[in-house]
Amino acid sequence: MNNIIRVGEELFLVKYNLRDEYGDLALEWNKIGPERRSFKKDGRLYLCEVIEEATIIEDEEVIEENVDNTLE
Repeated sequence: MNNIIRVGEELFLVKYNLRDEYGDLALEWNKIGPERRSFKKDGRLYLCEVIEEATIIEDEEVIEENVDNTLE
């Protein structure tokens, strides 16, 4: 399961969690594009993607959407 971390006001989805000895890989990850970032903490590297927009989906909304889709 992927984890989400917060850095300042930004949210990041952790795609890979590696030992910090793979620092070169983190540099390459960052070169892929501005939506990719890597972080280091406690001997671990976290290769992440920026979460641009996120909205909370209430359980009731999901249930209603599923019911509406089955009626069509």
